[in-house]
Amino acid sequence: MKASPGSGQGNESIDRLLDVRGHDCPVPALQTRQYLDRMQPGQVLEVQVTDPLAPVDLQVLCDRLGHDLIKSQERCGVWSVRIRVSSGRRADAG
Repeated sequence: MKASPGSGQGNESIDRLLDVRGHDCPVPALQTRQYLDRMQPGQVLEVQVTDPLAPVDLQVLCDRLGHDLIKSQERCGVWSVRIRVSSGRRADAG
């Protein structure tokens, strides 16, 4: 898995980039949660995945943790999912 700072496209700047292309469930969701747990409210994480079910899993993860999935877009078999860390994250979500 590769992670690096990224730059935004459009109005959203990206604070962190998580590249989990080539990994299937549950790796993308697990790695995403670890990244989100280390980020500050308002920061944006972009997750790049090739698992076609990962965008659904990441939406469920955001719903459970209280974060905002702000973009999910597929291009050439790679999904780019952007998540904004919420200040109202749910500590009880497991």
